Amino acid sequence: MSYVHFLVACLPLVVGCTSLVWVQPEPTVTIPLKSDDPPRPLGSILANDFRRGTAAFRNREFEAAHLEFSRVVWRAPMWPNGHFNRGLTFVELSEPDSARADFAQYLRLAPNAPDREAVQSLMEALKSRYERKVSAGRTILFVELAALLGLAVVYMIGEADEFSIGVSGR
Repeated sequence: MSYVHFLVACLPLVVGCTSLVWVQPEPTVTIPLKSDDPPRPLGSILANDFRRGTAAFRNREFEAAHLEFSRVVWRAPMWPNGHFNRGLTFVELSEPDSARADFAQYLRLAPNAPDREAVQSLMEALKSRYERKVSAGRTILFVELAALLGLAVVYMIGEADEFSIGVSGR
């Protein structure tokens, strides 16, 4: 197989992957982290978990923030801010389905939340991000299959050339 045949076969893969990079806009809706402490009856352990999660989030340590906010949700599943902040960590960790589930729970627990419309907009943006991700995955799969088919054809052509050379050499 010649170098030119190989490059021609790989061209669909290169073009497909570079076009995906240009088409992936991120959601533009941003909502600040909830930083108010939990109500006093929920306990000081919960408040400490919440503060550690908030500090980790602000330091861009999203795995640690996720862990702390998950503890908050486990200890106080009916407190909306834990779900909200854990949802934001899911956004940063590129887990849109989990983020949407936490935001939906936040809205169920706080139906009159002042940021309700912004949270709903963020949920819609996450839904479209997920749909783009699935579509991009399908495109990559198609491009990879096309490139493999191209390589197979080039290989077959190379084998045919070698065979014909061998036959004509008799």
